[in-house]
Amino acid sequence: MLGIILYQNSCSLGFFSIKKQVNHLHISTEDILKHLSRNCRLRRLEKNLSQKSLSETSDVPLSTIQRFEHTGEVSLASFVKIVRVLGYAEDMMELIGKPRYSSLDEMVGIIMKTKKHLSEY
Repeated sequence: MLGIILYQNSCSLGFFSIKKQVNHLHISTEDILKHLSRNCRLRRLEKNLSQKSLSETSDVPLSTIQRFEHTGEVSLASFVKIVRVLGYAEDMMELIGKPRYSSLDEMVGIIMKTKKHLSEY
């Protein structure tokens, strides 16, 4: 199923880009966790870091890193600590940073609310 997502451009409320969206509801939580853990493991190996050295520099217990790389399970705080050491802190700050709109009506409603809240200050 294809839909349209409108992303608000950071330059102005008046400019938007339209991108196709695949229905992501079929992607399971487990798939996302495994994907993230695999990517972290690859980035760790690219930097020639052992699990032990990542543990020491991130202040995340070695057993937690081992479990994360094996199962994908980790707390958000530990994940952020790992990602920071791997050099992806800015990417984490951008995660879900831009609004996604499922329709033009939703986009207009959100923009109007944003303008109203900004004018109150």
